[in-house]
Amino acid sequence: MMQLEVENNLVRWTESFMSRRKVRLVLISQEETDHDVNTGITQGSPVSRVLFTIYLSGLFAPVEDKVSGIKALSFVDDVAWLAEGEREAVLSATLQKQAWAEANAVIFDTRKREAITLSGRRRSRW
Repeated sequence: MMQLEVENNLVRWTESFMSRRKVRLVLISQEETDHDVNTGITQGSPVSRVLFTIYLSGLFAPVEDKVSGIKALSFVDDVAWLAEGEREAVLSATLQKQAWAEANAVIFDTRKREAITLSGRRRSRW
C-alpha cells in the first residue's frame, strides 16, 4: 500500500483490520476455543476484495517482465494469464514460468484452471 502511495490513515486502518484476528470452530453446537489467525483476509467483507486487488497489483508487472509474451487479466479475485503462440507445448511451458504464486502466498483453485486454445485460418481479402 505504501508503494502505491495509499494515504497513511488507510494503511494504519488496514493494519488494524488485519491484526488480532481470531477464529472459533463450531460443529453441531460444540464450540472450540479461539485460535489466532495470522494469514489471509476475511472472506465476505467488501474491504477484502479491495485489499486483495491491492495485494495483487504489484505482482503482475514482474511476471510480465520475466515471461515474454504473457499478460495478466484480473477481476477481483479471478486471475487469468494470456499467452499467444503456435504450439501448445510452448504455450504450456510459457505459462508454467509464471508460477510465482507459492512464493507470494497466492493459492490457485486448480478446479477452476482451464486452457482455451483458439485456432483458425486466415482468409485472404478479396
